[in-house]
Amino acid sequence: LRITSAGKVGINETSPSAKLQVLGGNGDQLWLDNGGERFTQISLQHSGTQNGALWLDDTNSMVDLYANASHGIRLKTGGDNTRVTISSDGNVGVGGTPNAYSNYTALTINHNTNGGILDIERNGNLIGELYTTSATDFGIQTGQANGAMRFRTNAGEALTLLHTGEVGIGTASPSYKLHSETSSGTDIAGYFRNTSGSGNSTSLIARGGANNTSA
Repeated sequence: LRITSAGKVGINETSPSAKLQVLGGNGDQLWLDNGGERFTQISLQHSGTQNGALWLDDTNSMVDLYANASHGIRLKTGGDNTRVTISSDGNVGVGGTPNAYSNYTALTINHNTNGGILDIERNGNLIGELYTTSATDFGIQTGQANGAMRFRTNAGEALTLLHTGEVGIGTASPSYKLHSETSSGTDIAGYFRNTSGSGNSTSLIARGGANNTSA
């Protein structure tokens, strides 16, 4: 143990550079323990006020990274580059500052050049992506060559888009570019209406080669 004339303390270090510097073997620098209490804590203070902390909550089996009501949390890598920001109101930003919406909790994914992307995987295999395709456009994409997009409600599957471009409404296996089915004798499988007020007709055009068929 060495205490310098500047008040710096070194443990196994003869020339400490900070108020406390500990030199030890692999994983043997600093241990914090308690006598069976709930919390083991490192407090981060400014002018006597705790603004942040790191603690072990052994009652709930959790490790907590804490910031008080006026502070957020940032994670940085690659030097002083912010990768994840959690604002004091609970919004999360990945690659940028999180957006804030009244009465909502937001997740913002940003990249200044190509925009944000969210990958969804299963057992390490890419299944789908949400991403930006340009400065104005948004994309949804399957990760597998034969993957389908399926839109569901609590009542079941409502719309299916196959990798070959067929769209199914009321069917999970559409056979046509637009395939609508209903199993009820009272339901209408398709309805088209012109609400412009400039005409009294609505056309459904089927085109094959040079011939058009209107209904």
